[in-house]
Amino acid sequence: DRMDEFKNISRKIDGLILDDGQFLANRERTQEEFFHTFNALQEARRGFSINPNDPDSVFRFGQVLMFSGLPDEAVQTLQRAFSLDPSLPPQYRAVSARAYILLDRPAEAVTESRYCTERIKFMVCHMTLIIALDLSGRPQEAQEAAVKMLEKFPKAHLGALSRLYALAYRDKTHTERAVEALRKAGIPE
Repeated sequence: DRMDEFKNISRKIDGLILDDGQFLANRERTQEEFFHTFNALQEARRGFSINPNDPDSVFRFGQVLMFSGLPDEAVQTLQRAFSLDPSLPPQYRAVSARAYILLDRPAEAVTESRYCTERIKFMVCHMTLIIALDLSGRPQEAQEAAVKMLEKFPKAHLGALSRLYALAYRDKTHTERAVEALRKAGIPE
């Protein structure tokens, strides 16, 4: 299998240069392996470099930073990606919103989530908006956002959403906080 071959090679290298991040788009398994490769390089204190002028590469690196539990660095990197190309796909804003949630900056998370929900039908954007509104002390708006999400995604329920959110956060308390916000807003079990 090519992925196993990539894993074996990537765990033995001294460094990695990412010049074009587009090859990671819409390839969940490749993105996950990229995340693990980055972590392995970081733990082994090996080199990692990206093309600072390629918005996709910069975004993917920001995504890895967020999933690695480095939200400050993720926000800075993601904002750089958005400044390089303001037309990056709207769902990319969901990653930025989740990083803002980790930093206890729910107002910015609301802005990023709304940007996404107003442009595309993507459940993670809606979930993140509900959580950000709840953390902002706006439970009524969170409930209204939950109603809209359930209209668009009628099969959504806490079991599936909590598993989805657990993938994004290393710390269980963040997942528990997110699930509780969704529960309070009226997302069914």
